[in-house]
Amino acid sequence: MIKKIGHIGFAVKNIETVLRAFSKALNVPIPDIKDNEQMKIKSAMIDFNGVEFEILQPYGETGILADYIKKHGNGIHHICFLTDSIEIDMKQLQALGFGFRQEKPTRGFVRGRLRATTTDDALDGIPFEISEM
Repeated sequence: MIKKIGHIGFAVKNIETVLRAFSKALNVPIPDIKDNEQMKIKSAMIDFNGVEFEILQPYGETGILADYIKKHGNGIHHICFLTDSIEIDMKQLQALGFGFRQEKPTRGFVRGRLRATTTDDALDGIPFEISEM
């Protein structure tokens, strides 16, 4: 069952610039940047009083994040909801007509938890992710 919001994901052109701005605005330390060469993404998680912001920068000019940035610039890319039963919730959402980018949950590289992401049309243009708690 979906329990709560896990994080809000931002697609950005320059992760260092955005992290400095978040740090300054929220008076939080700049987090470490993780580099996923396989996915060609740099990422960092900012925790602000229990609310997490996932900052994602693609390496190249192609892919889901790069395409989003070309179309919208820096912005909110997705919302992640935490679940205690990802496979059950994924099946229930599919039965309601939600499509997913993957057939089965995959392990996320930032937090290492099972996760699945809907197609972009899920929330009228905004994808969402479900992730195990």
